[in-house]
Order: sequence, then structure tokens, then C-alpha cells
Amino acid sequence: MKQNLTQYATTENLKARITLHRESSTNPVGFYHWVFDKLELNRKRILDVGCGTCALWRENIDRIPAHCHITLADSSDAMVAEAKAQFGNDTRFTITQADMQSLPFEDEQFDVVISNHMLFHVSDIPGALWEARRVLKAKGVSYATASDQHVLQTLYGIIKDFDDRIDIRLKTPHKRFNRHNGLGIMEDVFDEVEMLIYENHLEITEADLLVDYVLSLVGVSNITEIIEGERVSEFKQYLEGIIAKERASHIPNRSVMFISRLI
Repeated sequence: MKQNLTQYATTENLKARITLHRESSTNPVGFYHWVFDKLELNRKRILDVGCGTCALWRENIDRIPAHCHITLADSSDAMVAEAKAQFGNDTRFTITQADMQSLPFEDEQFDVVISNHMLFHVSDIPGALWEARRVLKAKGVSYATASDQHVLQTLYGIIKDFDDRIDIRLKTPHKRFNRHNGLGIMEDVFDEVEMLIYENHLEITEADLLVDYVLSLVGVSNITEIIEGERVSEFKQYLEGIIAKERASHIPNRSVMFISRLI
């Protein structure tokens, strides 16, 4: 999708959003630990496509079984560079640039394929999932995570109340693959599909985290055109008032995982 060219030209936007969720989540089990706990890592060859900043592996680096070999793939130059900086010298990892819609691998190469909070970015979601199926071995497993379509409506409402000209188009791509439609999409490609829910809320107590999050939406909103220069300080003061009134407390932030198997 076109927004990705701007949104993922560097790793900073994604890092800002990961930081907000990590620092503000109320679930005592962090999201990346929850995902890792669900993976069947008795299997050897793993593909993480759309690996992003590699937070899944960075946060679980000491838990990776020695027998695993992990291929990290992303279509973004910046994300590939980040992966190489993190794991380029780790023999458990191979790093490559790849689009999920056209994976540069032979059939039946992997035991596990992971697509973590990224399928809504893909232009042809069914095509990308058929590619994941193609590169999976017999009895292979796909793990795909997504957001609940409505979980951030409260947060977006707070932002829009500051200036109603703000148009957050990030809501639109999330409609393409989420808790509500993901199960059917996966069942059209895989033999058995199970949906798990990660229950969570955000308790935001630091305005700076939310400011960084909002400004990270460059390319998927017009926020940076409206909130710039002196207005950034004005926006921060507005958010501090919101936080003081506890309107930024207990924001739903549910995610889901689809575990899809070949039989």
C-alpha cells in the first residue's frame, strides 16, 4: 500500500507505536511474550515475514531454542537494515528482503510462518496467505496476529477532539484484516484455524508517549500537517489535561492470533 513508502521509510514510526503499547499495557504478560509462548518451536525452520523491528525476537532472545533457524523478511529497506543490525552476526538468523505476496523461497521450506500485525498492509491478503501456505511444509503452521478493528476508537476520538480537521486513515487499513473478518479469510486458505484473543488495555500516564505515537502516523494521517511547530507543545498540554482527567485511562487494546494449520 502506498502509505508504507512514507510510514516505513525508517524504523522510528513503528518504534514509537511499539513503545506506547509496551509502556502503557496493563496485561502483565507482554504482547511479544504472549505471541512467543504460542509458537510451536519444537519445529526447526521458521519464517517471520514483515518482521519489522524484530521486537518478537529481541524480547525473547534468551528463550529461542538452539535448534531453531529463523528467516527474518521484510519489504522495507529500513526494517531489513534494522534486522541486520540486531541479528546479522547471529547464526540462528537469516535476513532477507521480501514481499509476502511473492516470497523468494521454494515450496515447502518452512515449518512455521509468522505474520505479526502486518497483513492489513498487504494489497492482496489472500494471495499473500496462499504464498505462506506454499512455503509451509506438510503439517506446517501459520501464526498471524491482528488488532481488534475498534480497539483504538477511544484514542482516535481524543486526538480528533483536539482538532477536528485531523483525519486518521490508519483506521481504514485495519478494517481489511482484524478480529472480525480474519477468521474467514484464514479459513479460505488453511485447513484448520483457531483464533486466540490477547486481552489488554492501555493506561497512558505520560503525554510524551502519546505525542510521539500521534506524530508517528505520518503517511497514514494528516496529523503532521496540522500539529507542527508550536502546536506540538499545545497538543502536549491538551493531552496532559486529558490524562489528568483520566480520559486516557483504560483504553481497550485487544489483539488476536490466528493459528492456521495444514493437515
